Amino acid sequence: MIAPPMIWTGFKALYSQTPELMFCLANQLASGKSLIEALENLSLIASSKRMANTAKKTAELLKQGKTADEVFANKVFSAFPPQVRYILGTPLPDKIKGQILRGLYLKRATGNSLTGALMVPVFTILITLFVSFTLMMFVFPQFKEILWGMRIELTPFLNFIFSFDILALQPAHLVLIFSVFLVILCLFFLVKFVLKISLFEEKGRFLRLMAEVDSSKRIEILRYLSSRVIFPSFYQKLFLFKEALNSGKNIEESFEAADFSPTLRWFFALGLQGDNSREMLTNGADLYSEVFKARTAVIATCIEIFAILLTGIFIGSLMLAVFSAMGLMLEHLTGQGI
Repeated sequence: MIAPPMIWTGFKALYSQTPELMFCLANQLASGKSLIEALENLSLIASSKRMANTAKKTAELLKQGKTADEVFANKVFSAFPPQVRYILGTPLPDKIKGQILRGLYLKRATGNSLTGALMVPVFTILITLFVSFTLMMFVFPQFKEILWGMRIELTPFLNFIFSFDILALQPAHLVLIFSVFLVILCLFFLVKFVLKISLFEEKGRFLRLMAEVDSSKRIEILRYLSSRVIFPSFYQKLFLFKEALNSGKNIEESFEAADFSPTLRWFFALGLQGDNSREMLTNGADLYSEVFKARTAVIATCIEIFAILLTGIFIGSLMLAVFSAMGLMLEHLTGQGI
């Protein structure tokens, strides 16, 4: 949900130098080098053999006269991240491509990651559910058979735990099922809240990217940023903005048609006014950074508390049931109270 792809990306980042290499490529392009020259240099400095070979092969194809769009549309060059391939494949000047990439790979709009903040509590909840269902499906039925075979009368608590059956529809079990349903419903709204938080991160990245490119090219670049690969959270708004521009509307009307938030619209409208607008765009990115970090801290704390409570209730109850059953068996075997 939050996401398997993001988790996989995080694991790859542990040993991958791709972000460093892409930032190096971006700096070379932004400094005025051609795409072919930058790729050849990348093939020489890349420690990854796959990346070095890919960069070298890409440069050779470009030398043969193939366009960047033809080259980077090929999935053979998947060593480059999708957003990098998309940007390098656009018909923009090489310098502008470098500025866009540098804006994407500069310090993110946040100092901490939403995925990293949610990783521990989410895995804690998943492990808790896995252990609980494993005990109830494979261990407790065996305890139940042993206790019945020894003619031991179950306590109400053990009878509830060991005899749990969704199909039986007992009142106590229905209460538990209803409680689980409420938990799932809360998680649904929690996910919607998380998606709203990620939107702040995307807005910050968007403004930071715009701050890096030449002010005279910002409107033109907006036409290429409506790809879902670049800004997955609000690419539809960028697409509507592009369509409004193509239909002949001015900047203000295009922003209204795209339904951008007033704050983002204000920052970007000021950010279109000359070279000094870079500071305004950077300040806007920093603002979204602070909002994102504050809300990430709140949501991470809430989920951690929920994970601790869930683990304590589920695992604690099941362990109590196991030790209670063992106590009854020892009491029966020894004939003494435990």
